[in-house]
Amino acid sequence: MDHITRDTLVETILEIPGAIAYGIQNGVSFFTCSGGYPCSLGKLLADRGIADPEGFIAGLNAHLETKSP
Repeated sequence: MDHITRDTLVETILEIPGAIAYGIQNGVSFFTCSGGYPCSLGKLLADRGIADPEGFIAGLNAHLETKSP
């Protein structure tokens, strides 16, 4: 699996096992009332007011590495 970056589409992240759980545990929902958020992860984190987007992304990548077979 490639590392997730600010430019990764949220719709792509939704398909990765463990990603949704990490987001919920860290106060970030990848969904809106209309479904998946149709933009990049960087934009979603900015819109959600996440103070440390790089830290969130690094944590997400580390979490997903532990979930890889």
